Amino acid sequence: EGTATRFQNFSTIGVFQRSRLGLNWAIAYDYLAENYYDRFDLSQWRGLVGYELNQRNEVGVWYTVADRGANGFYKTTPVHLKPISMGNAYWRHTWASCAQTMLWMGMAEGHGRVNVALGDLGRTGNTFVYGAQLFVPLNDSLAVFGQANMITPASTGTVDAFLGFSFYPGRSARSGFRGRFSPMLPVANSPMFAVDMSR
Repeated sequence: EGTATRFQNFSTIGVFQRSRLGLNWAIAYDYLAENYYDRFDLSQWRGLVGYELNQRNEVGVWYTVADRGANGFYKTTPVHLKPISMGNAYWRHTWASCAQTMLWMGMAEGHGRVNVALGDLGRTGNTFVYGAQLFVPLNDSLAVFGQANMITPASTGTVDAFLGFSFYPGRSARSGFRGRFSPMLPVANSPMFAVDMSR
């Protein structure tokens, strides 16, 4: 009721470095333009610091820091959207097939519990967050890529997940996130750009 379409556009710009000692870092600025009941422009900072234990295993932390929120309307109700800051410890494993899995867990800042039907409850405190990433090369140019991120509690947190295909025109799919010049952070998406709504 009130809208039949939703449009989201994620843009990311960043820098990264992979050292020969196995210490890797990346920082990115993410921008989200969204049309859903109203127009919202949001942004956040995202970073990663990791250490390669060996050729198959990497551990580290990745985080997001809210930058810009936006005001708008849900039908006739004024609302405010803001990215949720979070920090996670992760483990990334590269399998013999060149597939990669990444698991993480950490903490997210508190969020509102807005409910259109039942009314608003108080904000949560800091909450537990966990998630996973999957990367499976199908050939030199095509890979299956997916992520899932869950911010608790299930009743008011976020549950964001997707699974799709990534195309590599330079035939570098098998190196995935391991190649010396492969970006360490993917382009922003819903699991990596959680949003809180308040009113």
